[in-house]
Amino acid sequence: MSLVTIIYTYCGFYGYITFGSAVQGSVTLNLPDTTINVVVKILLVFVVFFGNVLQLYVIIEMLWPKLKEKLMLQKCRSMTVLLLEYLFRIGVVCFASELILPFTHSSIKYTRYYALAGSVPRYAPAEGGLTD
Repeated sequence: MSLVTIIYTYCGFYGYITFGSAVQGSVTLNLPDTTINVVVKILLVFVVFFGNVLQLYVIIEMLWPKLKEKLMLQKCRSMTVLLLEYLFRIGVVCFASELILPFTHSSIKYTRYYALAGSVPRYAPAEGGLTD
């Protein structure tokens, strides 16, 4: 996560130095439509798409086994545990997305919600279900 923070800070800092006070809401909006810049924009989409997943995957994998263990001690059915796992994963994604909202412009808030809607299914358990 520190590496991601450093990369975003680097991009923001040098983007502001390059474009000055004329910088728009995202540095990519300032880039002209050349081939290399279009490739950079596409790669940035992949970075955001997979970076969010990787960062939250670690957090979920640290927290969920402890919660699952407590649920199993209460003799919950496996389908109930699976449903609660999905709700937990969705909750973590929503919480992480809500943390950024006070610090963004209103136009970016809507794109965060759309990104959230697309990212929730990616946090599904890798095994596709529970094993007893």
